[in-house]
Amino acid sequence: MVNQDKNPYEPQQCQMWISSASDKNTFAYDKTIELMELAIINPDNVFIWGFDYRVPVFTGLLSKDFLNEMKMSNTFSEAGFAKEYMSRFVGSSSDAWFDYEKLLAHRRLVNPETHEIIREGIESFYILSVDIARRGCQTVCTVLKVFPKQEKYTCNVVNVFVLGKTENEKVFDRQVLELKRLIRRFNPKEVVIDINGLGIGFADLMIKETLDPITAEYLPAYGFMNRPEYDEL
Repeated sequence: MVNQDKNPYEPQQCQMWISSASDKNTFAYDKTIELMELAIINPDNVFIWGFDYRVPVFTGLLSKDFLNEMKMSNTFSEAGFAKEYMSRFVGSSSDAWFDYEKLLAHRRLVNPETHEIIREGIESFYILSVDIARRGCQTVCTVLKVFPKQEKYTCNVVNVFVLGKTENEKVFDRQVLELKRLIRRFNPKEVVIDINGLGIGFADLMIKETLDPITAEYLPAYGFMNRPEYDEL
């Protein structure tokens, strides 16, 4: 100010901490937690913010198709993607009840199956579980192989498929086509679909025949066991 006077209302000293997400057992994570707590306790003097990949995608600096291709890659790492693109600290702290790294190591398919496999002398059947998404997320079909043993049933996850990997393929017509192709390949006993909310549009297409443009065949329509309102359609 003029005459070297100080404005008592102007901050004369400030600190700025800039970091990208990494592991939880790092100084950056501890500092982030500290600043978050201070922002709650003293919001007039402390401010913290962050963002993930959605900001550069929205502004056109990052391609969403590039991210989808990365997720489909065989070398894709959930932990690495969470740190680099989701701004999430990963790993387990010293106070955690479980070891995150050990848990992540077991999240891989040992013997994936791409079609129905029935082994002689072993009773089994398939169930498909579908979680519907349209924008910002992905529709995922999980393939479960169930082994009935007297009164106890066991099951294994034998594969996971993403329906509609790119933005152009996320329309429900395309997703339903891909699901019906999976139904033909695995011949499941049941298909569990979450049709609440957004999924109702998916259900409307499941009850109709679907033309496969590659084989020129019509894939059959499928009804719902627990939704009687579809019986009259």
